Amino acid sequence: MRKTSFLYSAVFACFFLFFLFTGQSICISTVPSGNTFSKEFYYFNPDSPQSNLGRLKQEFETYFSRNNFRFSFQPFTHFVDFHRLNNEKRPAFILVPEWYYRKYREELKLHPLLIPVRNGSTSYEKILLVSETGRPALNEYEIVSFAMTTMGPDGETSFIKELVADELVSIEQLNVINVPKDFDAILALVLGQVKMALVAQDNLEVIADVNPRITQSLKKIDGSVKVSMPVLCYLEGRAETGMVKKLTESFHKMTSEQPRNKIMEMLQIDDWQSFTQ
Repeated sequence: MRKTSFLYSAVFACFFLFFLFTGQSICISTVPSGNTFSKEFYYFNPDSPQSNLGRLKQEFETYFSRNNFRFSFQPFTHFVDFHRLNNEKRPAFILVPEWYYRKYREELKLHPLLIPVRNGSTSYEKILLVSETGRPALNEYEIVSFAMTTMGPDGETSFIKELVADELVSIEQLNVINVPKDFDAILALVLGQVKMALVAQDNLEVIADVNPRITQSLKKIDGSVKVSMPVLCYLEGRAETGMVKKLTESFHKMTSEQPRNKIMEMLQIDDWQSFTQ
């Protein structure tokens, strides 16, 4: 028994020395998790005019397949779900609001690539709405419920302050209620669940075209601000260099596709251009 054990030990030692000196150790050959490439593309944009995320996912994955990209497209409705998964399972690419890029670019090592163009502009307007029938008194004592899509953990206060400028109501009086989409904010205003709503002008027009009765009782309060269109980014260490270039070139080519590219049609954009800081 002792001889057999010695033989096994000698064989094991030989294998150990072989792996040690030839560099074949499993530990040595494993790529660090922070530098593994991903096949995921995440999308989060609560101000998008497109609410059918299932169809958007289908169109993106069809486009990826047609252009030999091995990506799966994952859209998100809620910020909490998106941000959690973005930290747990970081993708190769994300298309996100500009405020998200600004806040998390260093933490997630985001590198901006492209920004969409709509009607010749890379920004859009947000407008403040009230109900004609339920307009708030807006006195110094009243708490005003205020519906809007998220602008991030610390972006809403400064954004709203810039919009209302304390002329209508002080920032301290607002009870901000985050909703997934602009339609939810408009519906809450129409039903009297909130007293004010902040929505994208384009989305209000889309809803008015589909069902004018929903928006007939709403009134726009003077004051609007510009918001940047979402930003396409890649995550350092998660996207291959060659793939970054290929995807960027592919998105630029969407503009010239005939018939019109389905993705651009659904997102109501006309072009992609390089993002500048």
